[in-house]
Amino acid sequence: MLTVLPTELLQGSFVIFMNSLRVICSAGLFFAVLSLTGQGVPANRYLGIDIANDFFYLPKKTDRYFSSGLAVEYGYWLPQKDAAENREQPFARHYWRLQQNIYTPEDITSSVLVSGDRPFSSYLVLSRGKDFFDDNRSLRLETEWTAGVLGKYSLGGKVQNAYHKIVGFVESGPGWEYEVKSDIILNYRLRLSRNLIEGARLRITPRAEARLGTLYTDVAAGLNLNLIAIRLAAERQLRLAVSGDARLVGYDATLSGGLLNRDDRYRGVVIPRRLVGTSSIEAFFDYDGWQLSVGVTTQSTDFIGGQPHIWAWFGVRTGGGGRKN
Repeated sequence: MLTVLPTELLQGSFVIFMNSLRVICSAGLFFAVLSLTGQGVPANRYLGIDIANDFFYLPKKTDRYFSSGLAVEYGYWLPQKDAAENREQPFARHYWRLQQNIYTPEDITSSVLVSGDRPFSSYLVLSRGKDFFDDNRSLRLETEWTAGVLGKYSLGGKVQNAYHKIVGFVESGPGWEYEVKSDIILNYRLRLSRNLIEGARLRITPRAEARLGTLYTDVAAGLNLNLIAIRLAAERQLRLAVSGDARLVGYDATLSGGLLNRDDRYRGVVIPRRLVGTSSIEAFFDYDGWQLSVGVTTQSTDFIGGQPHIWAWFGVRTGGGGRKN
């Protein structure tokens, strides 16, 4: 058995951290070039990228369950005519989002199928959504259609192995050969929220959400608290958010395999928890058309025999309108 000395372990962790930091910094290269060339995004449009990984939460340094996520979003805002008062008060955000999520079992180095653990799974989807805001009624309604692929054609295994090679975390995961079978993803999401308390700096908003399709079928209810901690100007402020959600799960293809292309290795073997809770702490810093954001999310056990999980994320956005959350 190889014994790793504390000093060697510390040095190894530092190398992994520095390599991960290089990956994180390179993710913002496009936005830096965009800024330096002066080709700004129009005021009513925005472009953003969000990167999530359980490894970013340094106190834990795990790589299991929800392992990583990457999303690139482009959107724009348009005023909507208020039929009741014949004026352009409400606004609608239209957006496209390309997203990849990766999930792994407890032991990503195992070369055998571990029964009862979360399977290797990943998906790549394109979402088209519309988000209506009506400040007069303190109401927000979001609808979203999603289409894509589950399984090996989403390239989750290749992306994770490439990332691990860059940061020097572990060798290529041999267990990706046991990834859930490939399947088609078609999903619809509807979310409704309304401000319960709305002040100059504080906003408390309950929300309800439903998803239906071959990837996720569930309903959820939650609460979001939004606080402007520092305001230097309208476009220069620090905002903090705390939220929590309880989700009643009907189907989760990342646990049970695809709904259409049945995978008997996991369907009925990995048993989803019917009630799953999540909570998040987030910070958003707006500065003259740019937004930097970071957050930490915790989730209760989502399958029988599993454990609670935690991960962190960060995001960068440029342009107008994409900062209202």
